[in-house]
Amino acid sequence: MVIVALVLIALLGKETFDLYKKERQARLKRAEAEAEYAEVLARGAFLDERLDLLATSEGQEAELRERFGVAKEGERVIILVDEEPTADISDTKGLGWWQKIKSVFGRQ
Repeated sequence: MVIVALVLIALLGKETFDLYKKERQARLKRAEAEAEYAEVLARGAFLDERLDLLATSEGQEAELRERFGVAKEGERVIILVDEEPTADISDTKGLGWWQKIKSVFGRQ
């Protein structure tokens, strides 16, 4: 009788533990789904904002200028490019002979 009771307790314990694992997985999945839903709502709000902006002629013009670099008649487009600093060979005062040689080849 004791053996049968222990077997029943072990089986019920295993089933209870399995139900606990399933409930925990379901809770994690729900939290992930809620986070994904919040992202979708935020993305939808952003897209609604963009649609409202594109509904105006100013918004359309701004988008065209940004995407395609379009300029109005009489406007000029200026492209700014950062220059990389070049090694100045004349600025080798105070350097040792090895550093002077390295500066000639552009290595610091």
